[in-house]
Order: sequence, then structure tokens, then C-alpha cells
Amino acid sequence: MDRGSNHATDDWGGHQLHNIRISATAANPSNCDDLSDVEMIDGAGLGALVSIAVTAQASECSIKLAAPDDFICRVFTITNLTSVFQAYSTVDAATLAFHGQAA
Repeated sequence: MDRGSNHATDDWGGHQLHNIRISATAANPSNCDDLSDVEMIDGAGLGALVSIAVTAQASECSIKLAAPDDFICRVFTITNLTSVFQAYSTVDAATLAFHGQAA
């Protein structure tokens, strides 16, 4: 996933979610975000994800998260974000879910 710069990062703070917010628009109603390189997420990152989900839902957009590691899955479970986001084990699985949704 392009996070808006040329450097890699292993954790997500709110400032690193800018591209998700930009791409979750009516012009791009289906957005799959690859979390395979994300090892940590902080409170700002969680808050930004919730804000993005609210914005996407209001715009009738859909966001799916792909390949979150065990730590990210535990954080989503503890914070009950599993009820907000659909997460898939791979990018391909998330992409197929969009196609199934459109059918």
C-alpha cells in the first residue's frame, strides 16, 4: 500500500492513513488496504481508521483490510473494530470479496 512517501514503516499512526482517506471516495467506492507490513498501530491510527470508516460509510464506500498480522487482529478484536472493518487474510481474498459484493 502506498502510504504517501518512499520510506517503509512498520507501524501506523494517524498521519500515515492519509492515502486511505483520500481513496475512500465515491469515485473509488471499493478500497482494499494491505496491512501485511504493519506490525503496530497506535491510538491515533485507530482513531483515523474509525474516522475513515465513518467517512466511507457516509459516501457509500467500502473499505476492506487485507493481511493484518496477529497483533493487529488482536487490537481490532480488543477494540471491537472487527464490527467496523472486514479483514481478510490476503489482498486477493479482499479483492474477491469486492467482486462478490458487486455481484
